[in-house]
Amino acid sequence: MTLVEDLATWLRGSGKVAVLGVGNSLRRDDSVGLSVVKKLSRRVSPNVGLYECETVPENFMGQIERLKPTHILMVDAADMKATPGEIRLVPPEEIGGLSVSTHALPLSVFARFMKQSIDAKVVLLAIQPKNVDFGTRMTRELQSSARIAADAILQALSARG
Repeated sequence: MTLVEDLATWLRGSGKVAVLGVGNSLRRDDSVGLSVVKKLSRRVSPNVGLYECETVPENFMGQIERLKPTHILMVDAADMKATPGEIRLVPPEEIGGLSVSTHALPLSVFARFMKQSIDAKVVLLAIQPKNVDFGTRMTRELQSSARIAADAILQALSARG
């Protein structure tokens, strides 16, 4: 299945959707989640909440809870030992096995908490980084992946009806 098909399947039956961009804007490719959310800005319906969470998604709990989403899509760089720019949907129970970027609270713990407190479906859209050294410019591979991910999310959202 393609990324759009995977996302559309995951989004089946969704009401409101929260998209969380997670990452560090000062660590090159680690900012890919933030880039994806920025690319979605002003392109989604009011039933989609966009959150640029940086490295502290837990600080957005209140806002996300007020949205009352049925689905929470976290977007972040994650070392999957894959080709730079590769994109995968990772269920919450598998997040702990990845080396995810620089967060105060591990995303696996955050995902479990969100799933329990909001009773929403949660998934990580993981993107393999190439370079997470200090710097503000993403590599070409991750710039391309950010566009692909944003477009796939938009297509999957519109396919759900």
